Amino acid sequence: MAPHRPLQAEAPARRVHDRAVQGRAAGPDRGDLLHRLQRAAGNEAVTRLIASQARGRLVAAPGARPGALALPVPVVQRAVRLAGVPRTYADLVALPVVTAYVGTLAPADATRALLVVSTWSQSATVHDFGSVRRLVKAVRKALETAQVGPAPGALPPAPYLAANLMFVTQAGGRLPTLYFGAGGVTGRLRQQHPGGPLAQVPRANKVDYFSTRRERLQRVPGRGAAFRGTPREQRLRTVPQPGDFHLELTYDAAGHIAVRHMSEGTVARVGPDPVAYPQNEVTRIYKAAIGQP
Repeated sequence: MAPHRPLQAEAPARRVHDRAVQGRAAGPDRGDLLHRLQRAAGNEAVTRLIASQARGRLVAAPGARPGALALPVPVVQRAVRLAGVPRTYADLVALPVVTAYVGTLAPADATRALLVVSTWSQSATVHDFGSVRRLVKAVRKALETAQVGPAPGALPPAPYLAANLMFVTQAGGRLPTLYFGAGGVTGRLRQQHPGGPLAQVPRANKVDYFSTRRERLQRVPGRGAAFRGTPREQRLRTVPQPGDFHLELTYDAAGHIAVRHMSEGTVARVGPDPVAYPQNEVTRIYKAAIGQP
């Protein structure tokens, strides 16, 4: 396989140790919540920010100029779930793993992280995270993508435009996942998953492979391997058809596999769809994935 351009680097992940989900399903009382937040968050300004949010006040980022981003107070509580257990916004921000993560952030990023959790807590879409660790990872990725994201009211960054929709996959019991591509740069919008919603940081050097048989894709090697042979020799295709299974591979500069992702669902739609996915709908899905209200 011909060498590919270098893989676009993503921000390094912070290692966050998972802990057992704690707290009562109905949520902690106010005094216990504030006590735990004050102990867990090392940044005093962040501690005040979270505590004020827990008391139900509208809070701007510490030190922010007038009119800057403020956290909306959750009014309608559609609980996020952790391993199937419903959790309200107050439950989530009181979890030790969450408060410890927020305490590591700069005040402005802490504000944004809490806004992501608040937005997902009020979403009409049910988000069932597999664990607290996966919730924190999803919030971190949302912040990473938002750094290259749109200003309020603006279009998402390329390639997340309706005209660049390549195909859509659908897994049982979940909302569809949308795949975009333009000018050699691709991206994925995931709406529901145990790992949470995701607007993938756009990346280059990615190739999508398709087959009517999952086992053919499963035989493709993993990270660090050199995928040899043409798709035709492997009995794979690079053009999707409805009903196909899907595998995406991102390559490094030497042509070795850097990232391997197998879709759980199958291809449901191919190409742009101005009826089902006009630009306003794509923008809505993008903003929901990164936790923007």
